[in-house]
Amino acid sequence: MTIDQLTIRFREECMSHTSAEEFLSHRGEEISNYTDIFLSVPYTKSNKDYVYQTELNLARTAIEKGCKFVSDMDYTRVGIVATGLKPRHHSIYE
Repeated sequence: MTIDQLTIRFREECMSHTSAEEFLSHRGEEISNYTDIFLSVPYTKSNKDYVYQTELNLARTAIEKGCKFVSDMDYTRVGIVATGLKPRHHSIYE
């Protein structure tokens, strides 16, 4: 799978406008297993499908930061803000 295919799949399957709690509960996951990360990307300056292209940029950013999911997506005047959900790595000392 190419990085572009991975990014498209991530956008389709792992991103949501709903809250992190609601999104994870529908997937049988618990929020306590994730650390939240603030994500923000400016709108892509393209003539066509700029929202879609910006969502792909958000997906790329989330993947680069190690996020498994993105929730709480909000469209602002200048871009998209969201919560990235990065798995916590539990150690035996926690």
